[in-house]
Amino acid sequence: MPPKKKLVKTFTLQLKAGQATPAPPVG
Repeated sequence: MPPKKKLVKTFTLQLKAGQATPAPPVG
């Protein structure tokens, strides 16, 4: 699986898990 897809999935999960505290942009 391309790393981009994994990043998007992780980003989406983090966004859903912590909308109050958005994770800093990666890369």
